[in-house]
Amino acid sequence: RRVHGGTAIFRIMTIDRVSLRVLVQEATAKRLYSTAAFFADKLISFSENELQGDGGNAAFEDDMYMLAEAFYLSGQHRRVVHLLRTRNLIPKQARFRLLAAQAMEHCKEWTECLSTLGDEADFNSLLSNLTFQDDAGMKMASALCYLRGHVYDLLENRQQAVKWYREALRHDAHCYEAFEKLVDGQMLSQEEEVQLLESVRFGAEEQWIKLLYSSKLNKYDQRPAQSAALSVLAQNFKLENNLDVQSSAAERHYYKHEYLQCYQISKRVLSQDPYHETVLPVHLASLVALKMKTELFYCAHQLVDAYPQSAVAWFAVGCYYLTIRKLEPSRRYFRKATSLAPHFAPAWIGYGHAFALQDESDQAMSAYRSAARLFTGSHLPSLCIGMEYLRTNNLPLAQQSLAHALSICREDPAVYHELAVVAHKQKEYRKAIELFQKGLSLCLRPLPVSWESTVFNLGHSYRKLGMFVEAVDCYERALSLQPRSASSYSALGFTYHLMGELDKAVDNYHKALALRRDDIFTSEMLQKALNELFNGSDLDSILKK
Repeated sequence: RRVHGGTAIFRIMTIDRVSLRVLVQEATAKRLYSTAAFFADKLISFSENELQGDGGNAAFEDDMYMLAEAFYLSGQHRRVVHLLRTRNLIPKQARFRLLAAQAMEHCKEWTECLSTLGDEADFNSLLSNLTFQDDAGMKMASALCYLRGHVYDLLENRQQAVKWYREALRHDAHCYEAFEKLVDGQMLSQEEEVQLLESVRFGAEEQWIKLLYSSKLNKYDQRPAQSAALSVLAQNFKLENNLDVQSSAAERHYYKHEYLQCYQISKRVLSQDPYHETVLPVHLASLVALKMKTELFYCAHQLVDAYPQSAVAWFAVGCYYLTIRKLEPSRRYFRKATSLAPHFAPAWIGYGHAFALQDESDQAMSAYRSAARLFTGSHLPSLCIGMEYLRTNNLPLAQQSLAHALSICREDPAVYHELAVVAHKQKEYRKAIELFQKGLSLCLRPLPVSWESTVFNLGHSYRKLGMFVEAVDCYERALSLQPRSASSYSALGFTYHLMGELDKAVDNYHKALALRRDDIFTSEMLQKALNELFNGSDLDSILKK
């Protein structure tokens, strides 16, 4: 520096751009995004001065990418798009195209995002060029496919979304976002899930990843081979304490209707990570099934305090009000959950249940149909629609909806149960027996308490065919599952009555009335059985003697 006439004159200095790049990278790694953006902007100016505006230099393009990425990470998404457009960088490299499209997706400019990615022909050409490169090219192709699928998903074009999510996994087996969207978003049927796993290419040392993916598929399939993935992960890869593996185990127990085991595992997961999003839906559902109102209230309160903008938090509140049968607030909070996350399947199903429990069939059907439209790979919406038609005695439409549910999932015993009830109401008792038995064959042994109604209804079908011995066996099995069931005692008494074993009939009628005194049918049948037992004589006159 020279001092001339009291004025300091500085020499033009060369800036160390390498050190400046390191500074930007360190700021980004520390999540100091404003710092990173500030110095990346100065780095661009220094680079332009030195290169005299030459935008074709590779180092300059790297610097531009750092600046755009810093804008993106700091939430300045429109600034990212403007920067890349004015510099004409989007068509130059796939990474610029991906970043610009991701920024547009954040701005909810979904049509513009697809336009930036290119039409299908251009996009496929871009993918071909990338996949002929190294492994990094494959991963870039996967990220582009995932983004394209995600935008189609947001536009509710499920067919295209599934196609590009599949492509993302085909290019890179590590793209868990695509796998999660397909599986947790319930976009695939059981058969399609199996096909998906077979189409993904895993490395020789990556079989543990395949097992992890497999553990999240076909949750209704209770065959030992399907449950083996969790055992191998625990024994061979020592992942038994991993929270994601435990979450998968909890989900399997829930879909087996083993709610207590599901609750125990999910509670253990949440004790280590109170906000583990994957396990929260089944944890809340198990609390509802077990009617654990106090714990459900506490869990909902904690979630709303921590994540007031989270769908699962308001879903928890809806579950609490559903459990205590305050259906109007329950519907309100389920609706709030669906507005925060339109693709959160449990909230739509809960919303429909809250209407169905109050016999508001039209609104319940509307919620279930929304779920069916959004979650094409899930059989639950069709199952719920079929159950609602069955409740209103619309048997043809009930059978149609239940058949569609069965075409999506052939391993859920509940579908067979409802189809059997339809057959029973249509007086096709042999078909009903076959369907009830098929459903029970898919259940675990010993039979969970939740399947008592299936065994009980099977007894009804046997009784209608005059197969009284088999009916008695079913009612006794139902009582072994639910010992304080007045309906089972009444049905058992009625069957003995039809068999002419009046002593046993009277005994079971008395047991039923001890549990439910206002049962008119049982009272009348008891009166008839006693009259028959005393050879048709008037009971009142006998009692007076």
